[in-house]
Amino acid sequence: MKKSTILLAAATAITFFLLGRASTKQTSEVVYTKAKPVSGSVQVSLPTKEIQPIEPILPYKFVFIDNTKTEVVDTAKIISDYIAERAYSVTLFDNLHGKLEISPTIQYNKLTTIPYTFTPIEKTVFRKQKWALFSTISYNTFNIAGVGGGVVYKNVGLHYKYLWNANLHQTGHEVGVMINY
Repeated sequence: MKKSTILLAAATAITFFLLGRASTKQTSEVVYTKAKPVSGSVQVSLPTKEIQPIEPILPYKFVFIDNTKTEVVDTAKIISDYIAERAYSVTLFDNLHGKLEISPTIQYNKLTTIPYTFTPIEKTVFRKQKWALFSTISYNTFNIAGVGGGVVYKNVGLHYKYLWNANLHQTGHEVGVMINY
């Protein structure tokens, strides 16, 4: 009787274990969260290419010399355009990888600074299975051994355990409900 009970307990535990492994279908939830932004500035080196146009387009203005309308190059406008500091704000990309914003500054026909801010987006996958089968084997100080299994749906489970008292050679059953947090 003892050998058959142990074999039955082992077979039940193995069966519930295999059923539990076969029945685990995981559901996953993907969450995208913004991470801490990274800011900095890029060092601007010498230009890699510089082209001088053959026929540049210059600003002109009209002046009257001896009641004749004459078109002349507006040097003051060229100088004011040359010394003006221009700051731009450009979003290079804003997608699932993150957001990259640059703010270049141009003065004296040169790129002076390129500060940037990159806000990465982290992808987190939460996996949770709705149904789970499990097996259990136990032994306690009252010389009672148990083998069983159960099923858990989301957070609530139901289990069954076959009990055997080694001292009295009696058997019993246990049914229970459990809640996972």
